[in-house]
Amino acid sequence: MTMQDDERRRVAREIHDDMNQRLAVLSNKLISVIKELPAGYTNVHRQLTGIEADAASISDDMRRVAYRLYPATLDDLGLPLALKKLAQEFKNANAVPVSFTVRHFPEAISEEISICLYRITQEALQNVMRHAGGASATVILSGKRSGVRLAVCDKGGGFDVNTRENGGLGMISMRERVRLAGGTLKIRSRRGRGTSILVWVPCFTF
Repeated sequence: MTMQDDERRRVAREIHDDMNQRLAVLSNKLISVIKELPAGYTNVHRQLTGIEADAASISDDMRRVAYRLYPATLDDLGLPLALKKLAQEFKNANAVPVSFTVRHFPEAISEEISICLYRITQEALQNVMRHAGGASATVILSGKRSGVRLAVCDKGGGFDVNTRENGGLGMISMRERVRLAGGTLKIRSRRGRGTSILVWVPCFTF
């Protein structure tokens, strides 16, 4: 998992810092050519304008792909702001109400814990979209002297935990990440009462 996260970070940075910058240069060159076109080249102007718009659209798509691979905000601004942005973008992209709350969170935690909690939140929100019918969700990040807690709760239809305890690959990945971090993961769900994923990870930075 560490190797996978490192590779995702490398690819994301390459997309953002190299390929995306080259697209930006291409877009600027097209804009310069468009501005220098003599009057009367209406058709050429229209075609070049369309190409520049396509380049800008591709650049936006690449930026989103890079962010999904590895969010730069996780390194630059820390876990709380990265999760806040994740919740907002998930809400905008899927029209699903998502609220984010942070309480008493330490100023600095290890990179491993940050990645662990971020990936779990990603997977949990995807499960809200896949299995909760787009019901509203709540993400709560909090800290105590003994460690940090993450709760991702939805108001969907819920399920019988006893029949789906292990879940699919996404749930297996979440459990493994928490296990490697020395923490615990609990799932609480009842039919008609929604689902809560509760994570606790020890943290010694307080």
